[in-house]
Amino acid sequence: MTRDQIINTLIQSRGYTSYLEIGCQKNRTFNRVECLTKVGVDPEMGGTHRMTSDEYFNQNDKVFDIIFIDGLHHHDQVLKDIKNAQKVINPRGVILLHDMLPTSELMQRVPREVKEWTGDGWKAFVDMRATNIKGKVMFVINTDYGIGYIGGSENGKPYLDFFTKLLRLKISDDTLTWENFDKNKQEWMNIITVEDFISML
Repeated sequence: MTRDQIINTLIQSRGYTSYLEIGCQKNRTFNRVECLTKVGVDPEMGGTHRMTSDEYFNQNDKVFDIIFIDGLHHHDQVLKDIKNAQKVINPRGVILLHDMLPTSELMQRVPREVKEWTGDGWKAFVDMRATNIKGKVMFVINTDYGIGYIGGSENGKPYLDFFTKLLRLKISDDTLTWENFDKNKQEWMNIITVEDFISML
C-alpha cells in the first residue's frame, strides 16, 4: 500500500471528514486523498497554505480527524510537528508520519546528501514512544518507506496490549544512533505488515 492508500483506507473505514497534510510539495499525496475537508501546508508549493508548519499551527483554530506529517524530515522538526498535531487532533483521530524506516545510514543522514532520503524523523517517533504517548497505539507499517501511526484503535483488539506500552529507553543523542536503530528497529518502531494493519480496521 502507498501512503495515500493508507490514508484513504482510514478515512473510509472510520468516517473521517477532515484532513491536514504537513509537507505537500507537488501534491503527490494531497491530490489523491479523498476527504470532505482538506488542508495542506507547505512553504514552497502545493496544498492550500503557503507557510511553514510552525506558522500554520501558531494561527490554526481547527481540529482534524487525520493528520499526515511529511514536512521537513529532521528529528527536531518532526518532533515539533507531532506535538503540535496532538493539540489539534480529534480524540478518535490518527496522526500518520512518512519515512519512518530508512534502509541505510546514508538515507537518514542530516543534512541530506542523497536523492533517496528519509531524514532522521524516526528519532522523533522513538522519542514519543519513550516519553509522551502513554495510552496511544503506536506502530510503523512496513510499506512506502515506513508509515508511522499514532492514535487509537476502533476495535479494541489485543494489539492494544502491546502497542500502548511505553518504550523502556533512556533517550539521548548517544542512544539514537543509526547503529542502535538498525539493531533495535523492530522493538523501537513496532513494525507491522500491511496485512496486520488491515486486520486492525
